[in-house]
Amino acid sequence: MLTLFRLIGRLPLAVLHLAGAFAGWIAWALDPVFRRRLQANLAGSGLAAQPRDLRRLQREAVAAAGQAALELPWLWFRPQAEVAARVRVVQGEALLREAQAAGRGILFLTPHLGAFEATPQWYGQQAPITVMYRRPRLGWVDPLLRAGRARGRVRLVPAD
Repeated sequence: MLTLFRLIGRLPLAVLHLAGAFAGWIAWALDPVFRRRLQANLAGSGLAAQPRDLRRLQREAVAAAGQAALELPWLWFRPQAEVAARVRVVQGEALLREAQAAGRGILFLTPHLGAFEATPQWYGQQAPITVMYRRPRLGWVDPLLRAGRARGRVRLVPAD
């Protein structure tokens, strides 16, 4: 599986996003649990006042879910510097630099939204970082996840 992920990670990110959007729609069609959860989460989010807005958000979310899944091999197995170079905006970067200069510890809280996988790769280019993670339910995923995330100055520790 590690070899397959490494090979997929060599594909251009744009190709993975295109394939991921398609994969999201396949998951939507085949997985009723995914479909129900996504619909319930969007309906409860308050982001869409009108039914047509909710349908638009749903279309975007289905594609984005697939894209997020298929970009993982790219994020995990491209050179760390290449992943870090894709980071365009860092909100609160001045506060980060101030804390670094003062020698204070920094705690990143990164929910599983957006490119949360890129944060430690970006920061690991500048300073050591320890990332806590929950062990995956599927045992075969853990070595894959650790191989992809723990690179350079990025160290992983289980959150248990």
